[in-house]
Amino acid sequence: MKPNEESNNTETCEARLLDLHIAEYNALTNRETYWIAIQYSLAPVFLVCVSIVADRWTPSHADSLIWIMALLGQALAFLWTQTLGEIYKVIIYLEQRLRPAIRKLAPEGSFWQYEQYTSEERNHFAVWWEYFFPALALVAVIGLAVWLQPSSRFDRVACCLNAVLVLVLFLKSAENIRLRRSIFTLQGENPPAARASGNE
Repeated sequence: MKPNEESNNTETCEARLLDLHIAEYNALTNRETYWIAIQYSLAPVFLVCVSIVADRWTPSHADSLIWIMALLGQALAFLWTQTLGEIYKVIIYLEQRLRPAIRKLAPEGSFWQYEQYTSEERNHFAVWWEYFFPALALVAVIGLAVWLQPSSRFDRVACCLNAVLVLVLFLKSAENIRLRRSIFTLQGENPPAARASGNE
């Protein structure tokens, strides 16, 4: 095979591989969109649950219904926190796996700069949406325990389950913070700030 033909074949293979990477990128960003849509759909679900409980409200079962609503609210908060973790995982894959693979095929020029930009603007430790639901759940459960003073067996069990869910929410939020902080621990690349100063 002639050198020119070998070069053309190599370029064709690289172009096809680049197309595959771009297709994977598009599929992952679509997945991100679905996760975000699920997050925003959780609030209406909670409102529907509230309306159902309000329709069945009776003074004799008021305490139990309140604890049930707290459990449902925390379950939805956990789903929201779980989807946030999945969003972070996709970003980590894009930045740590897919970006270096494309960089080998297209070494010149910059691309996918948004996440790097936002990482410089955000707090390194935690942002408000990562601990909002755990903090809200903690305050709510403590407030309900003081206010309702669960006396029946069901209420005591529900109170304990809510306390466990608060702990689970904090642990999941801590995991999400770890994921976000690891997004730009890139292999073979300088931190965003260093690259920005190097391009000046």
